[in-house]
Amino acid sequence: MTKPRQLEDVKQLYTDNLKTHGTQSKAVGWNTDDCQNLRFEQLCSLLNKDDKVSSILDYGCGFGSLLDYLERTHPTKVNRYH
Repeated sequence: MTKPRQLEDVKQLYTDNLKTHGTQSKAVGWNTDDCQNLRFEQLCSLLNKDDKVSSILDYGCGFGSLLDYLERTHPTKVNRYH
């Protein structure tokens, strides 16, 4: 069974981006680190506002840079990161 052409195109785009930019925000389609961090800031606004800690299932956020962001900005809010 062959993959649809669109999936092959997306795969090639991200493969090329990774080769060109390495594990930087541009490799996953963000123009700047600030753009990516703004996205993470908005995602993290959904974390519990009280003192409870949260678990995160990071599915499809690039190469795991959300974890780096959380460690810098919310080190006590997340107890599990998958």
